[in-house]
Amino acid sequence: MTSNALLRRADWRFLVGLPEPKRVYCPTGGRLREAVQSVSARVIDEPVPGECDLVVLRNPGRRGLERAFRTLGPGGALYVEWWRPVAGGGWSARRRLAAAGFEQVACYWPWPPPRRRTPAVWLPIERREAVTWFLDTRPRPHRRLARITAAFQRRLWRSLWRLGLLAPICAVARKPSSSAAGDKTLPATLAAHHGAWGVRNSGDGVACLLLTAGRSPRNKLVALTFSSGRREPQIALKLPRVSEAEAGLEREASVLHAVHADRAREGIPRLVARATIAGRVALAESVVSGRPLVDALRPETHRKLSLKVTDFLADLAAASPRRSTAWREGIAEAALQALPPPEQQRARTVLSPLGALPEVCEQRDCSPWNLLVQRDGAIAMLDWESAEQRGVPALDLLYFLTYAGFFVEGTMHSGWELASYRRMLTPSTSVGGVYAECATTYAERVGFDLPTLDPLRLLCWLIHARSAQLREKSETTGAPEDSTLLLDLAREELARQDETVRRVQRS
Repeated sequence: MTSNALLRRADWRFLVGLPEPKRVYCPTGGRLREAVQSVSARVIDEPVPGECDLVVLRNPGRRGLERAFRTLGPGGALYVEWWRPVAGGGWSARRRLAAAGFEQVACYWPWPPPRRRTPAVWLPIERREAVTWFLDTRPRPHRRLARITAAFQRRLWRSLWRLGLLAPICAVARKPSSSAAGDKTLPATLAAHHGAWGVRNSGDGVACLLLTAGRSPRNKLVALTFSSGRREPQIALKLPRVSEAEAGLEREASVLHAVHADRAREGIPRLVARATIAGRVALAESVVSGRPLVDALRPETHRKLSLKVTDFLADLAAASPRRSTAWREGIAEAALQALPPPEQQRARTVLSPLGALPEVCEQRDCSPWNLLVQRDGAIAMLDWESAEQRGVPALDLLYFLTYAGFFVEGTMHSGWELASYRRMLTPSTSVGGVYAECATTYAERVGFDLPTLDPLRLLCWLIHARSAQLREKSETTGAPEDSTLLLDLAREELARQDETVRRVQRS
């Protein structure tokens, strides 16, 4: 699979509405050209009039834009980067492209700048509402000096935007075509869909703020749509960066439909529509906004936020009174493959006392980074593409409490995670007290005995370890989560259970 860094360097291809171009004219070099080559069938060095479906330029002048127009066939796409400030900002860039004959022009500010790092945000600088929302929702660091620096940065960006001096500027556009009705940039495509999705637009179209972060090629892209006069985004459109990611979006669509089937649930995105955008499966969802929980997570807020998450997950689990042993064959047996055969039997022995369990919807990636704190203080949960509709109770809670403890104690990526995990399971510690209270609350509300959590912790880490192993095998760039730590946590649980058995035998 193509490296994730190269794919992300070419994420603008979704803005031009051409994820897999066939014939590209790209006279520039460096990382940009490598990225174009990684997603294109063919890249040419000599322009052929009317035969390319995409042209990629850096710092072009008037003649370069005119040459690009001639090189493209009807409906062909253009992507341009200006690395230096463009006098007049987006307005000037739009005027240049329109003068060369292009239409459907949209201008963006990529952050971080592609000259330094791989962009994670493509901000539509011509839409005031999108710029304001982006700046207002930037993370607020915990430390005082970092907060001051971040506040200064936001003020600087706002001033540069007002003066038209943000750089670099990127632009996407299309060559006019009377017959190719489907040849559209992403903003133009979404403007055409908004009416069917029940969204009212102003007369000046739709702007897209594209979010493209992620350490795996399978991470999806999210386009937030903005209309004039609307301070908040109206639709969150999820797009697969690679075709292999489409299965995850299909799973998310199914799970979201089931979650909201009996009643609308606050804090969980609602599926608006399943669509095909530029030949790819795409999900249009309601926008759930708020402050990332991790930004608010500190030792003094740990208990309060953890109890809020516990209530959220218990409410979701309590919606399904059905109990089943299907988890054993459908979930546990696959998870056991994370371990070598000698350890698999030990794990089966630990799990064997578990009988019928409540069937709950697992989100399967319930980390502090995938949770939001909304304006009213309520919890919201994003990213359901890994979810299990008929899953196992408590696993999301165990995952959250563990990683929240790592973050609060500062042990994330430190090599001291296991020590932190042991403290979490010790009620006399600060993180242990939070874990004990949340675990008791969840067990009471969902309806199972508290000791059931002991083998469920093992199952939790086996499931996630196996998932990480499978990603590592299929992705040359590495998985978003290291399977080594997850296996260490599973083996920690095996050791704990063995010690429990020995104590019982001694007594």
